[in-house]
Amino acid sequence: MKGEAMNQYIEKMKSLIIVRNVHIHEVDSHNVQIFWDLNGMIDPEVYFEIIRNNGFFTIYRVSRGQEIEVVSFENEKYAYLFLGLKVNMSFEDMTNPKPKEIDDFFDAKEEEKKQIEKIISKYINNKFFSIFQNQNNSICLLKEERYIVCFIDSKGNINVISDDNDEFGMGLEVMCNYAWSLQWIEKLVKSWDIDIDSQEFLIAVKKLLDVQ
Repeated sequence: MKGEAMNQYIEKMKSLIIVRNVHIHEVDSHNVQIFWDLNGMIDPEVYFEIIRNNGFFTIYRVSRGQEIEVVSFENEKYAYLFLGLKVNMSFEDMTNPKPKEIDDFFDAKEEEKKQIEKIISKYINNKFFSIFQNQNNSICLLKEERYIVCFIDSKGNINVISDDNDEFGMGLEVMCNYAWSLQWIEKLVKSWDIDIDSQEFLIAVKKLLDVQ
């Protein structure tokens, strides 16, 4: 039964991956490797691998034989979900390109905040971003000595993404980049039976957004 469950998650992961230039190799029911397919040739030097060990499911990035641990999960479901999302996000510029209208706010000013929020909300749901206000489960742009971009999780914890933005427009662009990705993550996981408030899903999201 355990092997069958594992295979189900492998199949779900395959259906989640929208990138076509990958090769998925099932070593066994507890070990899957994902290689990049470069014009019909498999690149054996760099790949992701998931291994079950001591009750945990650990994802590694292997480069020229060197294993680098990416993240570890107790629940196999979140491990396969994370790996599928990670592959998609490795090619996000192609698979989830950000609209041009929210791609250039460098010269934006604070007094344009309301107008800017209306523009962003055409493409990103308001629940995924907030300007100058704390909001759980979203990417927030806050103002202190500088403009800080952070991911505020479901428990209200502030996870800093960028704290060195001297200008409002700079912080705004970073916020849009991450909010666009966060929205995409939620869209991709809708077909999975998961608890978005669970600790393991939170670990996955933070790793995907590259925040601690």
